[in-house]
Amino acid sequence: MSRFLHHFSPALILASATLLTACGGGGGSSYAGAPSPSAPKVERYAIASAYTGGAISSFAVDPQSGQMRLVDKESSGLSLITSVALRPGHNDVTSLSYEGGITQYKLNERGELSIHWLVDLGSKGNDVIIHPSGDFAYVADSDVGIYQLAFDENAMLSTLSPNDSVAAEPGAVLTDLAITSNGEHVYAADITNDQIAFFNVEQDGSLTYVDSFATGDGPYRLALQPSRNLLYVANRHDGTLGQFSIQQDGTLQAIAPALPVANSSLESVVIDNSGSFLYAADLPDDKIWQFRIGEDGAVTPLDTPFISVDSKVVPRTLKVSPVSDRLYLSDGNSQSMNGNGAAMIPFFIDETGELNPMTIKQIAMDAHPSDLVFTTGKALTSHNTAAYVINSGADNVSQFLMDDDGALTPLGDSAPVTGDNPTAIAAHPTGKYIYVANYNDDTVSQFRRVTSSLVVQEIDELEEIGGGDIATDLGPAALAVHPSGNHLYVAHKDNNSITRFNIAASGALSIEANEDPYQVGFADPTDLVIDPTGRFLWVVTDTLSSRVIPFAINALDGSLTRLDDFIKATGASAKSITITPDGQELYTSFSSGMEKFLIDNDTGAITSNASESGNGIIKVLVSPLNVLYAVSEVDQSIGWFSEVVGSVATDSIPAGLAVAPTGEHLLLAIRGNEMMTRFAINGDGSLIAEESVAVGNLPVDVAIVGYTE
Repeated sequence: MSRFLHHFSPALILASATLLTACGGGGGSSYAGAPSPSAPKVERYAIASAYTGGAISSFAVDPQSGQMRLVDKESSGLSLITSVALRPGHNDVTSLSYEGGITQYKLNERGELSIHWLVDLGSKGNDVIIHPSGDFAYVADSDVGIYQLAFDENAMLSTLSPNDSVAAEPGAVLTDLAITSNGEHVYAADITNDQIAFFNVEQDGSLTYVDSFATGDGPYRLALQPSRNLLYVANRHDGTLGQFSIQQDGTLQAIAPALPVANSSLESVVIDNSGSFLYAADLPDDKIWQFRIGEDGAVTPLDTPFISVDSKVVPRTLKVSPVSDRLYLSDGNSQSMNGNGAAMIPFFIDETGELNPMTIKQIAMDAHPSDLVFTTGKALTSHNTAAYVINSGADNVSQFLMDDDGALTPLGDSAPVTGDNPTAIAAHPTGKYIYVANYNDDTVSQFRRVTSSLVVQEIDELEEIGGGDIATDLGPAALAVHPSGNHLYVAHKDNNSITRFNIAASGALSIEANEDPYQVGFADPTDLVIDPTGRFLWVVTDTLSSRVIPFAINALDGSLTRLDDFIKATGASAKSITITPDGQELYTSFSSGMEKFLIDNDTGAITSNASESGNGIIKVLVSPLNVLYAVSEVDQSIGWFSEVVGSVATDSIPAGLAVAPTGEHLLLAIRGNEMMTRFAINGDGSLIAEESVAVGNLPVDVAIVGYTE
């Protein structure tokens, strides 16, 4: 065998966790609440808000690659979320709605969110920031000025008494806030009066309006450089950039006249974590402007004054990581194709300050992401939680607790029942929900994980969701969940189609009214896969003239568009398809081997790059550490391809497989003898069989869920 899988540095297995340290700001403000000087400079969780839908999502961050995996999603009970902030030194998350309410959450060490408290302000909230002390919060409001709130001993927010708000100049509409690192002064962008309003912070946390300072036309977003007491403002209506130094008493002094930047307007402004470079989003011209901050605070364009973004992107909010050289741009496109409109687009900041596209083209999120903040601390550790095996001959699921050492312990009093002939299983990105395709009765079973009745442990045992099995098209054969967690796709072998389900916050599935399945255009679609950014889906067909058919995913609603120009042939009787963690390579398996394709991440097109002979390969899977595993039903073996190549014999008729979140164990269903084998994964990707456990009749597929901490 040749070294079939191109090797690259594996994603970091996240190190052990420590107590959460909050670090983040709200809206367009750059103040983040300084972490402890002794805190390791590593991102842990990213918290994102979405203007459409009103959900707050948490993502586990790989600090090496910048990739994010959805951990949890919680509805705020409100829509039009404009801002999210973290309380310094605490595990409290605060989100703000333009409808005028605040929702507070607790964030545990696993990145899971739980609603803690709601505050009804009854007006139009634009931005929320938290005082560096963690004792007070301030909300910029279009109608009243700034709401003033305090945290009580139970971490619940309430407005200050006797004055719950403070106003600026008459007619002011405040759109963004910034606070100095010592917590003594607050600044607000006044978009109607073309001014920056200045407030002093009193000992009790209340604000006193002091003065306003003229800037360009329509000040909209602020960025504060705390170590040098500099303040910058993006002027939305004339495309200029205001530049100010903050005096000892908090008053502002213009460094220079407002700098003309864009032809018409600026949408956002942000400073990198080093405090040396400034970036501004130009919505009409699809650009990000790049500047160096000089010794006197004045900005000058970099050698490359701007970078252009895809014309499909509507550049809105800019955010930076507090501890790494990464910048994120939110896409506000309402007419989305190819993954735009529901994503943060990441860039790497090089040593000169210039932005460079990352290998990861985007982070899939809910529609119209409005804010993004990060917690910091020691790197996360991946953990195993549970494993689920579908038994096609028994129409049920065998379920096991799985610890970090890989040991399997049966769960539940009885095996949860599925529909007729379960064929494929898929876990939601959060691990909270499990879905099963039932081939013979054309249904999808839906389960949530609940506390086991046999083992006092985590949430593991499966419980049926809502009305149970949901009808789908003929012959469901494969499943894939979108990385945003919002959609499930089902490939139908008997009707040559794909069905899209929406996933509710409860995990329940639903179909849009009157939506027909998407036609594949070729017979016998047998497997499908989605790229990590959530922009493309590929399906492979099981015929003598097999095809790989790509679809573009509309990230706003999950709808599919077949990309006919990029359809490719692959080996006869293709059975399986998989993708590398970085979304750069695609692999198919077929009756006589495997084929490797390179992916064009901008278009979804694939190009054949290599092939490998094999005998009856029915399943392929690329692990989180970039090792390709291939299951041969004919040879009754499982092989691995990375820097080393090898194989190991299995028991009778191997079937589906899954790799644990830790990357240290692989589970393989053995269809011929009602068993599942657990393999330990060595550092080079090779396998060693460690144990076999009894499951049900004709096990065919496996899913493993876990968590980070």
